[in-house]
Amino acid sequence: MPRGGCGRGDRARSAAWRSTRSCWSHRRRVSPTAAVYAEADRLGSPRGDAELEAIRRRLRDAVDEGGSPLDYREHLVNDLQAAAISLRPEIEDALRALEQAGAAHAMVTGSGPTAFGLYPTADRAAAAAAELRGRFPDVIATGPLTT
Repeated sequence: MPRGGCGRGDRARSAAWRSTRSCWSHRRRVSPTAAVYAEADRLGSPRGDAELEAIRRRLRDAVDEGGSPLDYREHLVNDLQAAAISLRPEIEDALRALEQAGAAHAMVTGSGPTAFGLYPTADRAAAAAAELRGRFPDVIATGPLTT
């Protein structure tokens, strides 16, 4: 089953989603993590601890109930995304491309530069990967992960 994270970097927790496929676009040029965190500090945190805890609880409940992350898109956030895009504006192109290829939700993973899109079926994720491969040669489609 797909895995995701709940929390923030210093308190991340694995989450096992049961019903979503993804398409990943990895950029070869890396974003130095320290630089992204410094940029995030400069930009300011959009959420406080109380809001992060509320989001974590809602996502944890969704996972426990077998829900799809696509049912909770408003809580699928990465507070480092704005900083990663600020340092590497081309990440926004990858996010837009994932959405144009049908992603129900697209975002940056960690401090970037990898972006991913969530799709409701494996076929749609595979079709998106095929469509994007010309622009993003390292794109892959994934399905449920097993433990």
